[in-house]
Amino acid sequence: MTNKLAIIGNGVVGQTFAKLLSQQPQYQVALGARAQGNMQSAVQGADIVLLTVTDSAIENVCAELASSFKSNAVVAHCSGALSSEILQTHSGPTASMHPLQTFPNVEAALPKVKGTYAYCEGDDEALPVIKTLAEALGMQTVEIASKEKPLYHAAAVMACNNLTALMESALQLGEAANIQRDTLWASLKPLIETTLSNIDAQGTAAALTGPVARGDANTVQSHLNAMSASEAVSATVTQNYKALGQQAAELAGLQDQPVNDLLN
Repeated sequence: MTNKLAIIGNGVVGQTFAKLLSQQPQYQVALGARAQGNMQSAVQGADIVLLTVTDSAIENVCAELASSFKSNAVVAHCSGALSSEILQTHSGPTASMHPLQTFPNVEAALPKVKGTYAYCEGDDEALPVIKTLAEALGMQTVEIASKEKPLYHAAAVMACNNLTALMESALQLGEAANIQRDTLWASLKPLIETTLSNIDAQGTAAALTGPVARGDANTVQSHLNAMSASEAVSATVTQNYKALGQQAAELAGLQDQPVNDLLN
């Protein structure tokens, strides 16, 4: 059986999914976009409509297209933060499917989709359809409750976006120590990769090392003194060091120890 699939949104995710699903015989794919003026024609007669537009546009695009949807069409979006409830202008089944991956461009995205985890939620009729779609893309599916989407997405932001910000903090500290940014990044990368491997193998608590994990208040104090004395270290970097140090102290079970007092 062939399902007519309309993908609305001509960004990286939309183009990537369209290319991959066009290779699947069970889907007849149409790609539409508001800027191209072909959204309505793309969704007419579609069994499945996947909205890959920005989060801020999902509700409006769904409302614009509601009269063009088949009454029993499964309509879904790809937002990590929003649930399927935002698609309420469609009277039929709705869902969401969020690929837990970063896609900088289509060329880089195509080989990354397979094996990516897709977090899916929706009503009983839509959820099996959207999970089958994700599996056709080679993704592994995980069901999540609609009300949990914001916390799930916050976890993804912490792991991806905030990791990037953390790396920037480390590089700024290195620059304050007069180490070239490129040299420091080349030096830190093996350490970061080993840390990720240790977390993968042992979990976060067992993988934790460093002065906070050892309860070494003297070393932590020396770090804070150096940051305070350096005009090149911003208050944000110092705040990041303290906040993450407190998290590390909790992880190590040292939240009542002197090393944690220094970080408050």
